[in-house]
Amino acid sequence: MFMKRVYLVLLTFWSIILLSGCSSQIVIDDALKVDPIPTPTVEVEHVDSVPSMHISINDDTGFMDKEVAAMRAIPLETSEDYLIGSITDLYVVGDTIVVVDGQKARQIFLFDLEGKFLSKIGNVGTGPGEYASILHALANSDCISIRDNLTAKYISYDYSGNVLGEIEFSRTSPSIVMSQSDGVLLATYASYYESDPFALQWLEGDSVVATALPYTIKRAEIAPEMFRLGENEIGLTIPMNDTIYSITGRQIVPKFTLGLISEDEALEWKIKSAKMDLQEKNNYILQNHYKPADFISVHPGQDYYIIEFQIGATPYIAVVDKKTLKSRSYLRSNRNPITLYLPPYIKSINGNTLVGYMTDDYYHMVPEESREFIEKYFSSQDQELLKDYDYDNNNPIVWLMDLK
Repeated sequence: MFMKRVYLVLLTFWSIILLSGCSSQIVIDDALKVDPIPTPTVEVEHVDSVPSMHISINDDTGFMDKEVAAMRAIPLETSEDYLIGSITDLYVVGDTIVVVDGQKARQIFLFDLEGKFLSKIGNVGTGPGEYASILHALANSDCISIRDNLTAKYISYDYSGNVLGEIEFSRTSPSIVMSQSDGVLLATYASYYESDPFALQWLEGDSVVATALPYTIKRAEIAPEMFRLGENEIGLTIPMNDTIYSITGRQIVPKFTLGLISEDEALEWKIKSAKMDLQEKNNYILQNHYKPADFISVHPGQDYYIIEFQIGATPYIAVVDKKTLKSRSYLRSNRNPITLYLPPYIKSINGNTLVGYMTDDYYHMVPEESREFIEKYFSSQDQELLKDYDYDNNNPIVWLMDLK
C-alpha cells in the first residue's frame, strides 16, 4: 500500500521543512543551545484510509471570474525610512499588514489596512534580539517570529517590537521553528549536504524531548512546507508526494491525499528520480515528463484550502471546500507565449481573503495583459492608482482578494 511506504519516502528523499512560530517561554539571557543530531523516537502513523481532495489538472482559466468576489489594491506608504526592496513574506493580522523585506531593508514593517506606515520591527546586528539575516517570518495575533539563517537564531517579537524570546542553535540552523502547546517548540533541520543530519525535533525547555525523520541525502531537494491546520495542529506537504500530513503533539499522521497521482505513479517516479543526477532530474521535470506535483503550497482559510501546485513547469491553483473536500482547479499561467490568469504573488490567507502583492515585474512580463487584467478586475479608483504607479520609487502594492 502507498501509505505503508510513506515513512520510507520521507526517510529517503526530502530535506527541508519550513516552519515558524512564536515562543514567549525562552528569554534572551538564557539562550537555548541545541545539538541537532537526532535519536529517532517518532514515526509516521499508519492509517488504513485517507480522504482525497480529488484535485484535477485542467486548462480552466476562470479562477478570477468563478472564485473571486472582490479585489482591492493597497499602496504602502513610502519614505526613506521604510522603503521596501522586495516582499519576502506578507500577512494581514487583524487591522495590520505585516510586511517582511529580507533583501533590502532586512526589517519587518507594519501598515494599517489603508497602507499607512505604523512601525518597523527588528534590527541587523549582533546584540540580543538582533539578526544578520531575515527572509521568512510567521505572524499571528500574538507575535511575529523570524529565523536568522546566518547566525542560527530564532527570535520572536510582539507588535510593539519587544523581544519575547530568542533561541540560538548550535552547529546548524533549523529551517524554521513553530510553537506548539504547553511551551513546546517544533524545529526542523534541513540536509543540504550528506554530512548534515535532518531531523524534526520537539524542544521543551532546554531539552530535546523527541525527534523524527532522521536521514541524509545525496543532494538537496525542494523544501517541504509546513503550515497551521488548527490551533495545535500543523500541516506538512512534501513535493512529489500526494499526501498532506497532520502533526499534533508528537504524532505525524496522513490526513488528506491531493488525488493528483496514483500509488503506481508515485513509486515509478521514486525509482526513476533516484537514478538521476540533479541536472537530469530538472530537465526531466521541465519537459513535463513526470506526474507528481511540485512546489506545493497550502493556504488554510476559513472555509477553503487554497492549494498552489506545479506540474512540470505549469502552475495551477485549487480551491478545496474544507467541509466536503470538493475541489475546483484552475490554470494560473501558460508558458508559450507567457500568459498570466491571476496576479503571480500569493503569500497568505486571512479568513477567506487571499493576501498578495504586485511589483513592476508583473507589468514588464506581460504589459498588455496586465492592463487588461487591471481594467477588468480592479475598481476605477484602483485603476487610476495603478495606471502610473512608480515602482522604482514607491513600495510594492498589496492586494486583497475576497473569495466568494
